[in-house]
Amino acid sequence: MFLRHRAHPGSLAVALGALVLIVAASTACRREVAALAQADGERQVATRSVAVPVEGMICQICAGRVKSVLKAVDGVSDVEVSLEKRKAVIQFQDGKVTPDQLALAIRDLGYKTGTPIPASR
Repeated sequence: MFLRHRAHPGSLAVALGALVLIVAASTACRREVAALAQADGERQVATRSVAVPVEGMICQICAGRVKSVLKAVDGVSDVEVSLEKRKAVIQFQDGKVTPDQLALAIRDLGYKTGTPIPASR
């Protein structure tokens, strides 16, 4: 009643080879998409660093307030405030915020600021 179908020995090898090609192509495609997404993300997020001289900080609490306010600014990705050097080094996304806006945020706390200058991290 039941017919037994015998597969041709070559058809199994062809099917297995096709499966290997599909898996390899899929893996290569995923790698390419991931690389493109990473490159696209790097292009869209151009960051700059600026150093802003800050006068009037007398303790670590002052430095902490400056850091907290700057980190809350949209576009700021990192902040380092040095009480000893009397400056804040801010890394931010170009186009979302300007160095003058960052200095204004510090002045709004009651501290005096100097002219923001480009900083290297």
